[in-house]
Amino acid sequence: MSLIIKSSLLSRVPLVGTYCIHGEDHLVLTQMARWRKRRWATPSYRQRAYVRKPTLTDPEELNEIRLRYNRYRTMMKSVRRFIVEKRAAKEKEIHSAARMKQEHDAIEHLLAENDKWNEETAKLRLVRMEAEEREVIKDQQKKLMEFELMEAERLKKANRYIMEQQSLLKTFINAENLEAEIERALNSKKSFNFVIDKDGLIHKEQSDGKLAEETLEQQIKKLSMKEKAKDEEQSTTP
Repeated sequence: MSLIIKSSLLSRVPLVGTYCIHGEDHLVLTQMARWRKRRWATPSYRQRAYVRKPTLTDPEELNEIRLRYNRYRTMMKSVRRFIVEKRAAKEKEIHSAARMKQEHDAIEHLLAENDKWNEETAKLRLVRMEAEEREVIKDQQKKLMEFELMEAERLKKANRYIMEQQSLLKTFINAENLEAEIERALNSKKSFNFVIDKDGLIHKEQSDGKLAEETLEQQIKKLSMKEKAKDEEQSTTP
């Protein structure tokens, strides 16, 4: 930090400069400066032809003064440097403690934000998992219903097949009723012979050899009634 106090440019009061290095507790330098003319002012009449004569100096004395000034500047430079480094180390220690506290607070803030984000993510994940579980249960229920319908249809077909097979068992020929079935087949005659006359009448041959007359419409009606009865029997069978 530096502080300079200057008088007005038009004043004849000497300039006073005060310099402070890095705040208090440090070396303070004070420098006095003589007032000078303005830049646009011309030299005086007496000084126009003035030529300054160099001051007579002793070479040995000049060398000694230069040596002492160099030593003095070196010593003052070392003192100033020592003070500056000491102050810098002290400020660094203070700043390091403050920085450590600041970093600790920043880490605590980040951890708190991380915990908050983890809680929000856990809630969203829980909601998503519940929705997925509901979808899975719904899909399983749908598949179960389809499977039950398929099983019911399969059981229905199996029952129908069983009923058909049971109805066939009544007329099924095995080793026990083979002789009886042969006798019944020999005793029961059935003829598929028939003729149609010019009037459209159907004459079928009966088992006793006689002819039975039926019209074509009656024959068609009998066939349709048989098919209808068969369909009703199948529809009522579980």
